[in-house]
Amino acid sequence: MRRGTVLVAATLAAAGCVSVPTAPPELQAVALTFKPAPGMARIYVYRAGRAFGGASKLSVAIDSQIVGRTAAGTYLMVELPPGPHRVSSPTGENESSVSLVALADSNYFVKLWPKMGFFSAHSGMERMDPTEARNGIATARMVPSTWPGTPMREQQ
Repeated sequence: MRRGTVLVAATLAAAGCVSVPTAPPELQAVALTFKPAPGMARIYVYRAGRAFGGASKLSVAIDSQIVGRTAAGTYLMVELPPGPHRVSSPTGENESSVSLVALADSNYFVKLWPKMGFFSAHSGMERMDPTEARNGIATARMVPSTWPGTPMREQQ
């Protein structure tokens, strides 16, 4: 019995230690200006720190290209050309997505969250009000993006 209790406690402790790489402070400083390069647009995808699903890493894709993975209390930013774009989060059981038409010199904010799935976490996402999103991003850690247009990508 004691052995089982120790095993359960160790499993729960490990589940709470999900981590993803953190972006360099210089990149976070650039992201927090909320000023895309001239003629470009920025998309921020963020996850609030939540008790439910906090141990789940969720992938983020832009136009069907995986650009990073998020954990609770993190965000990522991509800088891209204006035009239609699709932000999605594919999981083993579902894919949530948001489509938008990005305008030059504009920011777009998407909130991502885990949902209960049968075998693995599902994802949900929605576009967010800029003020609420900036508040969520201000308290989160930035994770790097592999999107080619991301500032300072070469330094990651």
